[in-house]
Amino acid sequence: MNHLPALRSLLCLGGTVSFLIGGNYGAIAQPETEFDPSGSPGRPSGPVLPGGAATELRVYRPPSDLKNPREDHTGGGVLGCGDEVAAIAPRLNSIGLTASTTPTFVWYNFSDDNDPIEFQLYRYEPDGSFTEIEIAQFDESQQGFMAYTLPPEAALTEGETYLWQVVLYCDSAFEQPGQYTSADIEVVELPPELASNLPTDAVERSRAYAQAGLWYDAFAEVYDAQTPEAMALREALLLDLADLEAQMDGAANVNLSEQLREIADF
Repeated sequence: MNHLPALRSLLCLGGTVSFLIGGNYGAIAQPETEFDPSGSPGRPSGPVLPGGAATELRVYRPPSDLKNPREDHTGGGVLGCGDEVAAIAPRLNSIGLTASTTPTFVWYNFSDDNDPIEFQLYRYEPDGSFTEIEIAQFDESQQGFMAYTLPPEAALTEGETYLWQVVLYCDSAFEQPGQYTSADIEVVELPPELASNLPTDAVERSRAYAQAGLWYDAFAEVYDAQTPEAMALREALLLDLADLEAQMDGAANVNLSEQLREIADF
């Protein structure tokens, strides 16, 4: 897997958050140029959707006005401890959507080393800077699907775009970052027709969210699937995401697509 060329270390000074380019510390990639909403450097002007995707995909129906991610979300490692960790969300093809102001973020941890793990969430600002929203640290991780639901005091704002990241650490002091993964998330309004007719069953609710293009809400309902129906839907969502990521050129997209298919097989 290709890794980010530079990592940003987080310094909290006098209540402000600043980011420095560093070689071995930190967790978030610093954009080298100002974000251009018409298309970021090295990427096409819009997300790539395959011809006929709306009928070929199993359950997920991406909206027609998908946006490009503002960062390179290839992921990678810094110090080499642990195994890969993967954000379960659109990462390279587009920005995933949620209609929740306290969404659930899901990732997959391939490592069984129980390394310390940190969840990070930042809001993109118009000038290209970031505002810290939430940092949550856990002394141990677990292999498989993991999730973090944003608490009410850190609620997001509709219409804003955020960057979230998960970092596995090599030490209990959270000073030596190992593997990391990241993705963007945008908060949108829940479609009125869905708000007035939201299924009570988790599987059907997940399917309804997926049909409405709300990736984060759909996957949150079934990531911890216990029934055959929920497991089948979780697999279908993962395979849909793998198909979408595979549409873009480049080894990173191929690797990400293969990784998602591997998780689906589990």
